[in-house]
Amino acid sequence: MHKNITLFLFFLLIIASFSLLQAQDEQIDQIKSLKETLSHVKNKRAEMNLSNELAMAYLSANFPDSAIRYANRALDLSHELISNDDEYQALNTLKASFLQKGMYEKAVLYEIQLAAYYEKINDEANLTQTLKEIGDTYRNEGVYGSALQYYLYLLKIREEEGNMKGIVNVMNDIGIVFREQKNYKESLRYFIDALDLLRKNSNLVEELGETYSNIGTAYFYMNNYDSASHYFDEAYKMKTKQGDLHEIAKAINNLGLIQRTRGNYTEAIKRFTEALNLLANIHSDDFLTTNIILDNIGNTYLKAGDLKKALEYHQEALYVAQNAHIKERMIASYQSLVETYKAMNDYKNAYEYEHLYNLAKDTLYTIQTAKQIAEMQTRYDSEQKQKSIEILSKENEINSLELKRRNQFLLFLGVGLILAAILGFVLYHRYRFANKANKLLKMQKEELWERKMEIMSQRDALEEQSKELSLALQELDKKNHAVVSSLNYAYRIQSAILPQKNELEAVLSECLLFFQPRSVVSGDFYWLGQVPKSNGGHKIIFTAVDGTGHGVPGAFMSLVGSSLLKEIVHTRQITSPEQILIELDEGVKETLKQHDTHNQDGMDLALCVIDYEENTLEYAGAKNPLVMILDNELHVFKGDRYGIGGIDKAHRHKDFHKHLINLQKGATFYIFSDGFQDQFGGNEGRKYGLKQLKDFLFSIHHLPFAEQEKKLAEELAAWQGTKEHQTDDVLVIGFRV
Repeated sequence: MHKNITLFLFFLLIIASFSLLQAQDEQIDQIKSLKETLSHVKNKRAEMNLSNELAMAYLSANFPDSAIRYANRALDLSHELISNDDEYQALNTLKASFLQKGMYEKAVLYEIQLAAYYEKINDEANLTQTLKEIGDTYRNEGVYGSALQYYLYLLKIREEEGNMKGIVNVMNDIGIVFREQKNYKESLRYFIDALDLLRKNSNLVEELGETYSNIGTAYFYMNNYDSASHYFDEAYKMKTKQGDLHEIAKAINNLGLIQRTRGNYTEAIKRFTEALNLLANIHSDDFLTTNIILDNIGNTYLKAGDLKKALEYHQEALYVAQNAHIKERMIASYQSLVETYKAMNDYKNAYEYEHLYNLAKDTLYTIQTAKQIAEMQTRYDSEQKQKSIEILSKENEINSLELKRRNQFLLFLGVGLILAAILGFVLYHRYRFANKANKLLKMQKEELWERKMEIMSQRDALEEQSKELSLALQELDKKNHAVVSSLNYAYRIQSAILPQKNELEAVLSECLLFFQPRSVVSGDFYWLGQVPKSNGGHKIIFTAVDGTGHGVPGAFMSLVGSSLLKEIVHTRQITSPEQILIELDEGVKETLKQHDTHNQDGMDLALCVIDYEENTLEYAGAKNPLVMILDNELHVFKGDRYGIGGIDKAHRHKDFHKHLINLQKGATFYIFSDGFQDQFGGNEGRKYGLKQLKDFLFSIHHLPFAEQEKKLAEELAAWQGTKEHQTDDVLVIGFRV
C-alpha cells in the first residue's frame, strides 16, 4: 500500500509534467510576441492591458516571479487610470502567482484586496467565496485569530442572506478553528448548532455527514469515545448512502481512530489502510487527509511497538505536508517524529525535529508577559493593602483620643458632684481645655479625611495607569508575536531553500558544512546544483555566498541569489564559473533596479564547478578566495576585486576570471564568507583575520570533517569569549578529493 501511494503521487507528477511540456512551447511564443508588442507601446492603457496579458502568460508557463513583476505594473496603472476590471485581473494574477510559489502569507494579502474590491462593486457571490478562501488560508497557516475573524464576518453575511447551507458550512469552519486551538467545548457548541439547523432543513443531506464527523472528532479529543464512536458511525452511514468515496475514506479513517483507542491496533491499521487505498484509487489530491491518515498509521505502529514502520509512515506524512505547504500538519508530523525518534533512542534526530516543532509553537514570550503582568498586579495589590493599613491606623488614633476624652469628662463630672464648690473654678478651666482639645481633634479629623481622599484619588489614578499599562503590554505582545511569527516563517522558507547536509554529502562524499547565522535568518547562504553533460556524467556547481547585511534584510538577498542561481544554472544551462558570476551580477542589478535606484546591495562569493569525469575543478570568485591544501602546503586562489551587484563607476563591465585546477587525491578545499575572519574577540578585542583563519584551517585539515566542524565551533566561541557578541553570519564549506 505504501508503494501504491508513492506510485500514485509519481503518476500525477508525470501527467502534469507531460501536459506542461506540451503547452510550454506555445506559451513561450506567446510571451515573446506580447513582449515585442509591449516594447513599442506608448499608450498607458494599452501598456496596462498588455502587462496583464503578459502576467497571465508567465503564470501559465510557471514563471511566477515574472508574472508578479508584470501584474504589479498592471495594478499600478489600473489605479492611475481608475480601471476596476484591470485592477481585478491584476489582483487575481498576483494571488495565483504567490500561491504557485507556496507563499500563502503573501497570497492572502491579495485575497483581502480582492474581498475589498468585491465589496466595493457589490459582488456578493465572489465576496463570500473570497472570505471563505481567506479564512481557509489563515487556518491552514495556523493564524487562527485572523481565520476566526473572517469566518465570523462571513457568518454574519450568510445569516443576513438566510443561506442555511452557507451558515452550516461556516459554523463547521469556526468549530474546526476552535478545535485546532484545543478549545473543544466551544468547538462542539458550533458543531451542535450546525446539526440543529440541519435537522430543521432535511434537504441538506451532504452537510449532515460532515457535521456528524466533526462532532465525533470533538468528542474524540474530549476523550468521550462512546459518543465519538456513535457520531463516526452515523457519518459513515450517511456518506456511504451518498456514495462520495472521498468522504467515505475520511469516515473510515475516523472509525480507525476508535479502534486504536480501544487497543485494536491490527483492526485500526486495517481501517487506515482501507481509507488510504480508497484515496489512491480515486486519484484524490486531498493531501491534508492523506497526511492525517499516514500520521495515524505511524502513531498506531508506534503504540504497537513497530518503530521501523512508525518512522516510515511519519516521514512520508511529513513529505506530503511539506510538498502541499500545510503548516498545521507539518507541525503535527514534526511532533510525531520527535516521539518516534525518542522511542528509538535516536536523540539527535529527536532534538532536530523538536527544534523545528518549537519554532512553530513558540509561546515563551506570551508566558513571560503574563508573568510580568501578574507581578505588577501583585505589587499594586500590596501597595493598596499598605495604604489601607495606614488609614485604619489613623482612624484608631482618632477613636483612642475620643475614648480618652470621654473618660476624662466622666471622671471630672464625678469629682464635681462631690466637690462642686471646690472644683467649680477648676471645672471652668477644664472646660476651656476640653474645648481646645475638641477643636484640635476636629482639625486632625479634617486633615485625616483630606489625606484619605488624596490616597483614594491616587488609588484610582494607579488603577487607570494599571489598565493603560495592561493594554499597552497586550499590544506589545501582539506586535512581538507578529514579529516572531514572521521571523520563524522566514527561517522555515530559508531552511527549505538551502540544501540539506545529506545533499552535499551525496555529491561531494567527504564534506564540511559549518553554518552559524547571527540571527534567526541569515544573509550568508550556500547553493548546490548538478547539470548533466551531453557525453554523460554531471557537473557539480556549489558556492558559499556572503550577502549584504544579516537577519531579515540579508535573508531577502539570499532568496534573490538562490533564485537567480537556479535560473542561470538549471534553466539557462550555464556552467562556466566566471560566466555564472557575470550573469548573476547582471541579474542582481536588474532585480533590484540598481541602475534607477543606485542601490548598492549585493554579495561576495566563491563558486566552484567540479567535473569528476575530467578530474578538474573550476573556480571563480567575487572578492572571496578558494583555499587548497595539498601535500601539507596551503595554496590560495584569489577572487576578483569586485563583488556581485551594485553600480561600480570604475568598472561598468565586470570581467570575472576562471582558475582551472586538476584534482589530486588527498587535496582539501575550503570556501567561506567573511563572518569568521571579521569576528571581534581575543584579548585585544580585534578581528580574527583572514591569515589566522587560513592558519587554523591548515592546522585541522587532516582531521575528519565532523571533528573539523566541532573545532571550528570551539575556536569561534573561544575567540568571541563572554564580552563579544557574534558580529556576522558565519559560513565555512570544505571538501576532500
